[in-house]
Amino acid sequence: MKKLRALFTIILISLGINLLGQDFSNLKEIPLTNKEDCAKAQPKIIECCNYLLTKPCIEDLNSLNSVVFIIKWMGATPDFKFGTNDDVSKAIKSNNVLAGTYYAAIAKIAIEKNIKDDSKILQDESITLFLKYCENKEYKVKISNKLQKLIDDMNNGLIGK
Repeated sequence: MKKLRALFTIILISLGINLLGQDFSNLKEIPLTNKEDCAKAQPKIIECCNYLLTKPCIEDLNSLNSVVFIIKWMGATPDFKFGTNDDVSKAIKSNNVLAGTYYAAIAKIAIEKNIKDDSKILQDESITLFLKYCENKEYKVKISNKLQKLIDDMNNGLIGK
């Protein structure tokens, strides 16, 4: 009985490590050459978006691979149209990690809500998701003055309405 418990414990620990230690190194092997490929890739895009939107704002290989895959998909899919908000783009400037998280918010909202065009609804919801990520202390985002203004605007109901 003790051996069975020990084996069960080892299996649970191994599963936990595998679930926590995601590996996105194989994303470059997923084809995005046509409409069908892009549609099939949507679950993996959501997985990448969720990964980026639930981890601290630091650059690592998984986040880099995820961002590259998301941006490649955004450019390849004929089913969705994407745009960015000038105010958000200015607020994050050349912070590539934060920019990748912003793209993840846009892709996630577009897929999950099935918003096909770059509409006000897509912009408002993705900006709100992104700004909520930024203001969460757990994610350790360095908040610039411009980014803080956007967060304040969101919290005062000026963004997302």
